[in-house]
Amino acid sequence: MTTSDPVTKKKRLVSIDLLRGIVMVLMVLDHARDFFSDVSIRPTDLEQTNVVLFFTRWVTHFCAPGFVFLAGTAIYLAARRRTPTERTKFLVTRGLFLVFLELTVVKIGWAPEPFYRFLILQVIWAIGWSMVGMAALTFLSSRWVGALGALALLFTPWWESAQEGHQGAAEVVLTLLTGTGFYRPAEGHSLIVGYAILPWLAVMMVGYGFGEFARLPRDRFRRVCLVTGATLTLAFFALRGLNLYGDPAPWSVQPDPVFTVLSFLKVTKYPPSLSFVLMTLGPLLIALGMLTRVDATRAPFRWLLVFGRVPLFYYVAHLWLLRFTSLACGYFVWGDALLEHDGNPKWPLAITYLAWALALLLLYRPSRWFEALKRRRNDWWLAYL
Repeated sequence: MTTSDPVTKKKRLVSIDLLRGIVMVLMVLDHARDFFSDVSIRPTDLEQTNVVLFFTRWVTHFCAPGFVFLAGTAIYLAARRRTPTERTKFLVTRGLFLVFLELTVVKIGWAPEPFYRFLILQVIWAIGWSMVGMAALTFLSSRWVGALGALALLFTPWWESAQEGHQGAAEVVLTLLTGTGFYRPAEGHSLIVGYAILPWLAVMMVGYGFGEFARLPRDRFRRVCLVTGATLTLAFFALRGLNLYGDPAPWSVQPDPVFTVLSFLKVTKYPPSLSFVLMTLGPLLIALGMLTRVDATRAPFRWLLVFGRVPLFYYVAHLWLLRFTSLACGYFVWGDALLEHDGNPKWPLAITYLAWALALLLLYRPSRWFEALKRRRNDWWLAYL
């Protein structure tokens, strides 16, 4: 069977969409926790958390790396259907569109007030600017792009120190590119930089380089995914075990052996450390290899496939659904004191899981409608959504 065989191509793309669907499902769990539980309790702070809360947050660490990595792979696959000029134009315009979306529609989903008293720059922001960067990088071979991305991730400790010694505009620019930060640009206005651009661009570059393997026949692609994923996972355990490099927060032995495991798994996401990337991309690639053999017509894979094929539509829809439902519930609990409680009802974690399940049920039919629309029509604007 050749790499251009239509059956092989279909199977390959289905497995990628399925993995993206899993990522999207986990993302809803993370944001349901943000909007319905007490956000003053940090789930990865070993002095505040418990095992269930820790893993509720930890399992969602796979979302952003999976989303960004697969975006890079999708760019590689789509680039084969466009001329260099078309590819560059699309990446720049869609990237800027995502940045605009982050600053408007997504912003309202997080903080529904029109005066920008609170703005947080998150994953859509980072993906948007990363796509703009990829517009130039895709003129290189995919192997070079992937190798440069991997090399950049090897030196992630630089991201953590790039802001040091700088002030004013230089500090802000370096924060946007490499780190995280909190600013007050004006009285009564707050800006949080959550997702630095360059580390996530590096993850996207690795995904773009990996796209070349996605052209292989299904069985070879499966082996590449499993071997690469296992290698990255073992590299995480080795690097994290040495406790010398790869993450700014070393692990330590705790009085409770279970919490020693939690300390080991508590790696840095903002900005993503090398240990974080290895810990997440390794299992994700193993999952991608395993998904090449599932029957996507059977539940729950059918649901995952739908969610995975409309990620941006799903992202915005789930954010607005959870945010405005949370505000309504919060008002029911706190009344006029709602804003003093972050617009959050602060219910037990069990309610988070209930909200997660209900959100998935409510999101399925709109997502299926939009996925069917994208299959039926070839309007240019659908490519941006």
